[in-house]
Amino acid sequence: MKPIPIYARQTVILEEFIDRTFNVYNGRTFELLRVSPEMVGLRFGDFVFTKQMTTLIHKEKINKKK
Repeated sequence: MKPIPIYARQTVILEEFIDRTFNVYNGRTFELLRVSPEMVGLRFGDFVFTKQMTTLIHKEKINKKK
C-alpha cells in the first residue's frame, strides 16, 4: 500500500492510523513515518523534525568567540 502524504504536521494521529505508513512533509522533503500504538493522540510533527542539527552550528559559535 502506498504511503499517504501529509502536509499538515499539526494533524493528530488517530487509532485508525495504526500500522499505516505516511509521508510527512517537513518543509523541504517528505519523511516516511510508520504509526505505532504509542503515537496515538500525538501529532505528526512530533516525530518528523524540520531542522537538522549538526556540529557545524557549534563550531561557528566557538570560532566567533576567538
